[in-house]
Amino acid sequence: MEKKWYVVYTTPRGEKKANHRLEEKGIETYLPLRKTIRQWSDRKKKIEVPLFTSYLFVYVDLVHGTYFPRGGRKEQQMLNGQVSSGNAQNLTNAINARNWEKVKSILQEHVAKAKERKCKIVLLSNELMVLALNSTTVWEQFDAVIVSAGFTHTRFLLILRNPVEQALSLYKHRAKGGTAADIEHWVPKHYYYGNGLLIFLKAAMVSTDDTEIAELVKDFGAEVPFMRSTKNADDFATTVDVIKEVVSEYEKIGQKFTNICCIYPTAPFVTVERLKEGYKLIDRFDSVVPVTEFSFPVWRAFRLDKESNLKYQWPEFEKSRSQDLEKLYHDAGQWYWIKNSILNNSLITSKTGSIMLSNLETQDIDNETDWRIAEMKAKILNLKR
Repeated sequence: MEKKWYVVYTTPRGEKKANHRLEEKGIETYLPLRKTIRQWSDRKKKIEVPLFTSYLFVYVDLVHGTYFPRGGRKEQQMLNGQVSSGNAQNLTNAINARNWEKVKSILQEHVAKAKERKCKIVLLSNELMVLALNSTTVWEQFDAVIVSAGFTHTRFLLILRNPVEQALSLYKHRAKGGTAADIEHWVPKHYYYGNGLLIFLKAAMVSTDDTEIAELVKDFGAEVPFMRSTKNADDFATTVDVIKEVVSEYEKIGQKFTNICCIYPTAPFVTVERLKEGYKLIDRFDSVVPVTEFSFPVWRAFRLDKESNLKYQWPEFEKSRSQDLEKLYHDAGQWYWIKNSILNNSLITSKTGSIMLSNLETQDIDNETDWRIAEMKAKILNLKR
């Protein structure tokens, strides 16, 4: 491994944020700063600003680097931080034309140039690609071409605006000319992004043995490609058993996944934000679990002996102050992120990370009392928001 110093170009005023993100990834960086006096209307303040605008330095081994193909005539726009269609418009055009030989040729050229530069990753950017890959058939063809071109893994990063805001913004621009229909009819016909994104979410599935539940979840956009087996539908099947069955069934139809997220249906306080927090940790851990602190120190727990006498489980902690006892946590019973490669007999390994939840954010639903408690917690959480 041969590390060298390289220059990284950032967006204007994005040097410190980029530096912080790289450091979080364990990459050695150098961002030279200089002190200056900034004048505001009511005060002056000494601050630190980058010595070189839009530049910082990284110490890396480019054997594991990223190859970013040139963007043709759009290259200067990207360098200037302007809105640009990215560096993969030719690839998107070929996909739209269903010219798979052209798609393969473009990708093979990128692979060859990446190898010349000793890079293992090729970064392609084009916002319209999400529209080009607008059906399962097209996606499957593209996926097959990617493999034949020499790629072993593919990841998509979608940076999205709020879809409602984006739809309104697009409609506003289209309506300026006075030719757009009323918004009620325009959105379902012309707002392609919403439907285009569904192709990237096709692996959101529900595992169930109940045909009524299966039909219900399909109405909400989930898939039920197969029913849960009788063996894994009884009271003795574990979560791991169910996940392993799902993974196995998907592999039979040629689909493999790097990371898996299992969400419990009886967890009412699952949020997208918490799921994202968990996903961000999966690169560092084998699995990620949401946990919450025990509301009472379990070190002073009681047990009943054979004669129903109350006994301390750990008598040595009888007189200990609560604040002096080690905090312990339990599974919040909401969801799990786990790497497919380490899926075995447990969701907990020697490298399991956690997302800390408050007691308000957790409530398992097993009976009517649990439901009522969940309703009260929901009211409190809504008040806080």
